[in-house]
Amino acid sequence: MSSLSKKQNTSSTGTSTSELTDWTKAQRDTGAANIRSIVDGYTSQPFKKFEGPLVAGLSANEQMAGDMARASAGQNAGLFSEASDLIRQGANTDISATQVAGPTAVDATQVAGPREVSYRTFDADRVRQRYNPHEKDVVDAIGTYMDEDLTKQINDNQLRAASSGAYGGSRHGVADAERMRTVGNDKARVMADYRYRGYNDAMAGDERESGKLLEVDTRNSDVDYGARRDNALRGDAFSQRNSDVDYASRRDNAVRGDAAAVSNRDNKYQAAGLFSGIAGQKAAELNNTIEILRSTGADARQIEQARMLAEKAQYDEQYADEWRKYQSKLQAEVGLFGSIPVLTNNSSTGSSTTKTSDPLGEAAAMLKLGSTGAKMFFGG
Repeated sequence: MSSLSKKQNTSSTGTSTSELTDWTKAQRDTGAANIRSIVDGYTSQPFKKFEGPLVAGLSANEQMAGDMARASAGQNAGLFSEASDLIRQGANTDISATQVAGPTAVDATQVAGPREVSYRTFDADRVRQRYNPHEKDVVDAIGTYMDEDLTKQINDNQLRAASSGAYGGSRHGVADAERMRTVGNDKARVMADYRYRGYNDAMAGDERESGKLLEVDTRNSDVDYGARRDNALRGDAFSQRNSDVDYASRRDNAVRGDAAAVSNRDNKYQAAGLFSGIAGQKAAELNNTIEILRSTGADARQIEQARMLAEKAQYDEQYADEWRKYQSKLQAEVGLFGSIPVLTNNSSTGSSTTKTSDPLGEAAAMLKLGSTGAKMFFGG
C-alpha cells in the first residue's frame, strides 16, 4: 500500500512567495503521522485467510458405503465369474454316447486226436527174464532122479543076470543098452517138456504184460485225449464267459460314464444358477445397506458442511467488523486533518517554489474503497 503523505511539487515565477506557517505545518504533519500510523498499524498485521476446511469430507457412513461397494463389486464379480466358468464347463462337457466294441470273438481250441498206441515187439531177453527161477532146479532134480533110477535098474538087471549065470553075456549087454536108451529118451522128453512149459509160461506172462501195457496205454491215450478235449471245451467256455463279462462290464461302465457326464453337466448348470442367485441376492442386500449408509452419511456431511460455512462466516464477520472500525477511525482522523486551518506567510522575491503537502489523497481513496477495500485488505 502506498504512503498517505502524497506530495505535489508546484513551480511558479513572480515576485511573491507564499508558504505555510510553521504551526500549520506542525498540525498537518501531526495529522498525517496519525493517519499513517493508523494505516501502518493495520497493514503491518495483514489479514489472515480462514485456514479451516471449507468442504466437508465424506462422512464415516459414506466411507463405509464406498468400502462396501468396492468389496461388494469384487465379491459379486468373483461369484459371477465362477458362475460363468461353470456354465462354460457345462457347455463343454462331452455327453455323447460312448462307443463300446462288442464281445471278443473266441475261436474253438484245436485239440489233437488220441495218441497212437502200438503193441510192443517180441524181446527174447525180456521173455528169458520171466522164466521161473526154480525151473532149473526142478529139471536138474528130475534128471538126477531119472539117472539114479537108471543106475538102479541097471544094477538090478546085472544082479538078475549074475544070479542066472548070464552076467557078461550079450543078452545082458543088449538089455542094459536098451534100458539106457529108453531112460535117456524119457529123460530128454521129460526135460524138454518142462523147458517147453516154462517157455510157454514166460511167453504167456510177457503176452499178458504186453496186453495189459497196450490196454493201459490205450486207456491213458483215451483219457489224455478226453482230458485235453474237455479242457479245451472248458477253456473255450471260460474265454467266452470272460468275453461276455468284459463286454457287459465295458458296456455298463460306458452307460454309467455317460450318465455321470450328463449329471456333471447338470450339476454345473445348477451350481452356476446358485452362484448367480447368491450374487444377485447379496448385491441387492448390499445395495440396500449401501444406500442407507449413503443417505445417512450425506445428511451428516451436509451438517458438517453447514458447520464449516458457519465457522467461515463468523471468521469473515469478525474481520469485517475490524475493517469497519478501521474505516471509522481513519475517517475521524481524516476529518480532523481536513479541519486544520491553512495559514501562510507571504514574501516577494524574483522567483519562488511552493511545496504543498496533500496527505488526504490516499486516505480518501481508502475510504472510498468500501467493501472492495475490505476484500483487498482482508483477502476475502
